[in-house]
Amino acid sequence: MWFLRRLDRLDVEMAAVEALCEEGWIKRAQWQIVPGDGSLRLEIDFQAGGALRMGWLVYPHVFPHAPPMLLPRDPEQLWSGHQWGAGGELCLQIRADNWRPRYTAADMLRSAQELLSTEGTVDADSRRGRVPSAHAFTEGQTMRRHFFRVVVTPTLIAKVRERGDGCPARFRCSTFENCMVWTAVKLTPAGAEAWLDPSIPAPLREEGYYEGFAVSLPTGDPRADLVRSAGSEGAAALWRAFSPEPLAGRKILLAVFPDSVQALHLTADTEKIFKCGMPTTDQSARLPERHGVLAGARIVVLGAGSMGSKVAMSLARSGAREFLIVDDDIVRDGNLVRNDLDWRAVGAHKAEALAERLALVHPSVKARTRLQRLGGQMAAKTLQQALDDMSGFDLIVDTSGSDMCFNYAAAVAESARIPIVWGRVLAGGYGGYIARSRPGIDPDPHSVREQIDVWCSNPDFPPAPPAAAVDYGAEQGDGPPMIADDADVSIISGHLARLAIDLLTKPQHSDYPSSAYMIGLRAEWIFGEPFSTFGIPLVRLTEAEVAPVAVGNFDPATTFALTVLRAYA
Repeated sequence: MWFLRRLDRLDVEMAAVEALCEEGWIKRAQWQIVPGDGSLRLEIDFQAGGALRMGWLVYPHVFPHAPPMLLPRDPEQLWSGHQWGAGGELCLQIRADNWRPRYTAADMLRSAQELLSTEGTVDADSRRGRVPSAHAFTEGQTMRRHFFRVVVTPTLIAKVRERGDGCPARFRCSTFENCMVWTAVKLTPAGAEAWLDPSIPAPLREEGYYEGFAVSLPTGDPRADLVRSAGSEGAAALWRAFSPEPLAGRKILLAVFPDSVQALHLTADTEKIFKCGMPTTDQSARLPERHGVLAGARIVVLGAGSMGSKVAMSLARSGAREFLIVDDDIVRDGNLVRNDLDWRAVGAHKAEALAERLALVHPSVKARTRLQRLGGQMAAKTLQQALDDMSGFDLIVDTSGSDMCFNYAAAVAESARIPIVWGRVLAGGYGGYIARSRPGIDPDPHSVREQIDVWCSNPDFPPAPPAAAVDYGAEQGDGPPMIADDADVSIISGHLARLAIDLLTKPQHSDYPSSAYMIGLRAEWIFGEPFSTFGIPLVRLTEAEVAPVAVGNFDPATTFALTVLRAYA
């Protein structure tokens, strides 16, 4: 109770109200404790707008950090046009958004007296005084009044106007605790090919439908008044004005006017008509202009586990549109503590579940999958096909955590001259690292990895935690689970996604002076505190510095293989 902790502030409030009473328009003021609630309130009678107002001034528990509210004691009374309904609190000049702790109850009461007195005046033309509103309702506040909501894209609206006449439409329905949302996805004109809204992600266009009717109503169409009046003659009569089919069950009527759009929810058995809320679609640019190049980038993601799912989703949200996801593991319920997928994907292959989730980010996203583990048991031909497939992409992102998989990825990166980025979360979640190898700029992938290992083996460093000796990165179903929470993985994944974005958007002028970073998440090992970061110095060897390969140094089988390779080089 703030008034028990802040007796000095309570004295200020009481003194301010007492001084206000001396002005004469406060008729009664009595301090009370709200029974059962324990909050403080003022029972107040005051003269305003030609009437005696009897109300409560109720203090919030967090006062003086938020304003008290003034409302009628009679829950049926509506004092003002600036009131949250009958019996609700008044919307005054002093509100939660401009409240300052120095304000008192006296300031609130003066504001109420000014509002009600202004609204109580009448001019020579018998018009009552009006007080302009300083409030702008957010779309979220407005939508709270609509249980039924319909989402329509500008693309579909334009198509309805282009057609002119009406036609059956289909809507995808999603149910939430406080609303049902129908998204218009398809027009199905009789005798013509169905039209799918290309601005809606493909998985949504292919799911279950809710039937309806979409029509363009130009100026002068008599049916426009029927829609605007919400069908005073009932749902069936309104439906007959548009569709030759009788109303059955529930239907959505979408009316496109020259300057607006309206949707009605019709129910056959009750004849009820509900006006639907129409949430706005927003195509505003929220990404830097340089991210435009990501739309043309083709990205391989090796591993669809906790890190791979997060990196892939981040890249898709940043503008990447084409992916190849390589992983043969399935989603288990235990994966959900970190994976970006959810229970709907349990039992499915991670790669396929992630591909579908990526497709929901933007309608242009295309994600292919290969249900393979590079280096796992498979035919040599199948492996080669996967490697050939990868060689046609612009970036390889290795989040598999598998040295075997990395070796194959590095081979493709080197032979096809494709940049590669990869990352690891250190076992126990105390840190992680990210790295890249850009052809012609950085050391080759194997050299980068080796130099990271050498750097980590610095004898001046304290011993790493025992769990660090276990390779948890791959998270394969037949291995021990990785010990790290979602925040640990998300931080390293975010850094890896940023490194990938930098590589694709600024290939020659990177924001990263180093190509490998060790990132701490808590004070352990070499990390003095959370977010300690070390750039790992890398050295790129020239061809002259690479030791020549002598055939005589190998066993007979290797010597024979090298001889064949050189013959066909």
